[in-house]
Amino acid sequence: MALFSTLPPWATLLVLGLFIVWAIRLWLNHRQAVKESGPVDYIPNADLPWAWPAPVADSALVLEQEETCSRLDLAPVRSSNEVVLTLLGVFLAGLGIWIALNSLFTAPERLGMCVVAMVCLAGFGWMLAHADTPVVAMERTPDQLVLTVRVAVWLKRRTVYKADRARGLRFSGKLQGVLEMNTDQLDRFPDFYLFAYRKWLPSRRFLLRCHPRDAEWIVTGLNQWVEQQQPEV
Repeated sequence: MALFSTLPPWATLLVLGLFIVWAIRLWLNHRQAVKESGPVDYIPNADLPWAWPAPVADSALVLEQEETCSRLDLAPVRSSNEVVLTLLGVFLAGLGIWIALNSLFTAPERLGMCVVAMVCLAGFGWMLAHADTPVVAMERTPDQLVLTVRVAVWLKRRTVYKADRARGLRFSGKLQGVLEMNTDQLDRFPDFYLFAYRKWLPSRRFLLRCHPRDAEWIVTGLNQWVEQQQPEV
């Protein structure tokens, strides 16, 4: 509020006007995404039930089919949040390491406290580097499902679900809320949250950056793979 009190009235109105326009554009973008989301036609792969079928013609998903692996690649979209949080996380982790090394040579008696500070800063930095990290690929094989997540802009982390432990596993998803969107989503759809559930365990959340119809298609395909692993009664 102090900032607005120092601005002339016309500048305050300009800032508020730009904010309102930005908020309306985000809301309209989110509304369009809601209209284009919904149930999709998913036709399983008849020849290879464990594999991904071919995406629809206008999809941005890319399928790479091999003899024992079916890989679905998502567009490598990077958000401003992902870049900023990664840089901040790397800075904090580096700062923690520097504090510990510096104390080792200048104040050895405080080394224990500095190591605690290093661990806290490095841990918090690593958490920030894992924020807003999207899924970039999904691999289906006869015996496992692998979700590859991009971490800290350039690193990769894999989450593996084994076919023999697929019992009780299910997936669901929902569109990102309009209040969760950021400035670089004026020209692209909201992200899509993918949730993996297991009995008696907390859900695990993943982030999909793709068209809402593609995201719904992915959720259906993941659940189809889980059902395909269930033993016939």
